[in-house]
Amino acid sequence: MRYRSTTKAVYRPGYLDLCRLYTTSELIDWFGHIADASEELRRDFDLMAQSGSTPMEYGLRVQSHPSLMVTSQVKMRAARNLMISFSGESVETVTFRVDSQTVNRNFQALQTLLSQLPGAEEDPVRQRNGSTEKWQGYVWKDVDSTAVIGFLSHYETHASAHRVNTQLLSEFISKMNDEGELKHWAVALVGSKDARDRKTLVDNVSVGMLVRTDKAVDGRYSIGRLLSPRDEGIDLDESSWGAALDLSRKSFKPDPGRGRINPPETPSGPAIRFTRGFGAPDTGVTATKQGLLLLYLLDPVESKAPKIDSSSPIVAFGLSFPGSKAGTKVEYKVNNVLWEQEYGHSE
Repeated sequence: MRYRSTTKAVYRPGYLDLCRLYTTSELIDWFGHIADASEELRRDFDLMAQSGSTPMEYGLRVQSHPSLMVTSQVKMRAARNLMISFSGESVETVTFRVDSQTVNRNFQALQTLLSQLPGAEEDPVRQRNGSTEKWQGYVWKDVDSTAVIGFLSHYETHASAHRVNTQLLSEFISKMNDEGELKHWAVALVGSKDARDRKTLVDNVSVGMLVRTDKAVDGRYSIGRLLSPRDEGIDLDESSWGAALDLSRKSFKPDPGRGRINPPETPSGPAIRFTRGFGAPDTGVTATKQGLLLLYLLDPVESKAPKIDSSSPIVAFGLSFPGSKAGTKVEYKVNNVLWEQEYGHSE
């Protein structure tokens, strides 16, 4: 910062709106999460307005949104309860433990799951608005929810992955099962066609590992985003995909400040989950009401992740929940004492 003799501050004339900030990698990670969550909520609201929802439903939506889960438990002076719903939401693993025991355990959990899934569709192909989409990997349909719950029960997430809490996710799916929902799932194992080597998981199932750049946060393996709307719609047929795209376009509002200028060419995640849960009666598209479990293998070497003393790849997953009016929620409750018992003091 330089000053003229008139005491008027001069900071790179013409760049006053581009001040440089210095902060920690952890804060950068948090602000990135907040930006993603805010954008997702904005899209949810646009879509809910288009579908005729009420302001009361907006408020309930915010209160139960999983992105707003408490993420600084050590600041809490007493136990607090938060009721969370994952209906119409997606969650994804973006932070991973790198100790060999956890890496191997998560890989074994994936192998156990896949060994229970017969009849895969290999390298799926989908028609999308006059074009053809191809994936390298496998898709299993009509998978019983017990297999998904079993995988989540054995998968161990990083302590800082508050939103992807496998215990809460398992409990939510079980409660939805009691309501007669989420009993059937589609499971997709998505690989990279550009990978140098294919990794074999079980007999006749192998995929190329993906590369996701490591953000080098506090010795853990942390990436930006895992899921994409393209993958999230892998289980939809052409008519359902088209209905989700139509809904995305109807709810679209130009906003140059958020990088939204032209109508979308692919359906948004919220529109996909809405269509999967409620269908599109005006076009004759029926709801599948199936959840979607997306699975990926990440290459820690090519991704330049922290050194991992394991030959197993990093297993990442995402869950896409269809929209629902069941109103099912699970309780998220952690207090200061419990957090310190589980993870130790943070300050």
